[in-house]
Amino acid sequence: YEVLLTGNHNGICPDTIRKTIVVDSQFATFFALYPHEICEGESVTIKHYLNDISVQNLEWQYGDGNAIIHGDTFVQHAYDRYGKMYIFLNAIYRGCPPASYTDSVTVYPVPLIDLDEHLSLCVSSSPVTIQNRQEHEDHDRYLWSAGDTTRKLKIVHPGTYTLTLTNKHGCSGIGMVYVSKDCYTDIPNAFTPNGDGINDYFYPRQLLSQGVSSFRMQIFNRWGQLLFTTIHPDGRGWDGNFNGQPQQEGAYIYRIEVEFHNGRQEQYEGNVTLVR
Repeated sequence: YEVLLTGNHNGICPDTIRKTIVVDSQFATFFALYPHEICEGESVTIKHYLNDISVQNLEWQYGDGNAIIHGDTFVQHAYDRYGKMYIFLNAIYRGCPPASYTDSVTVYPVPLIDLDEHLSLCVSSSPVTIQNRQEHEDHDRYLWSAGDTTRKLKIVHPGTYTLTLTNKHGCSGIGMVYVSKDCYTDIPNAFTPNGDGINDYFYPRQLLSQGVSSFRMQIFNRWGQLLFTTIHPDGRGWDGNFNGQPQQEGAYIYRIEVEFHNGRQEQYEGNVTLVR
């Protein structure tokens, strides 16, 4: 509106002044929120639809302790904790009193996964079982990297295994466990004690001695005579001699007994061929 004021002094010296007065309409403020249900770590998109030049600023409060003031009508916000979050918008107008609007978003928790960080097994012994040690719900869905969908997974081979656990709200958590080989799983079936520095001794090739608390290896001939004994897990092994005399080519019987620091005991028996 234009306001006009005209004045004079005793009919003389007239003067005129004009002023423009802007009268704003106070529209109800609101915003659209999507989605209304998310998982921890995900974001919501918020759009303030009131396109009014009389709005000077928008004060956003996201319900998780975070607040911001700006004029943007399109915002995104991520939540790092779960619960029902009330989003509050306060619109600051040019001349009218502030107007507010509130909506909410439900943030669902990501399932907790607690797996052993490191396990060990022997390929020729009993498998180890891994499972989530956190409490579970009946609707939780399990997916192991091996393809299994059971709560527990039996492991027979070393490697890295991951578990993706999804709850009834569609929120997923991921856990990982590394299973190492901690035993004598690569025992040679032949050796050549000829002094050339290659395969001169019979001994387990993949020995993780740091996990061994006791060890004994015995070598017998075909008649059951004991030819060699050692209790050293880091020794060289049998050189093909008995009482300083080279033994003939042929098959010999070995027996290896191992106890690991975790109390597990393993025993291996088999044949090895001496080649000259």
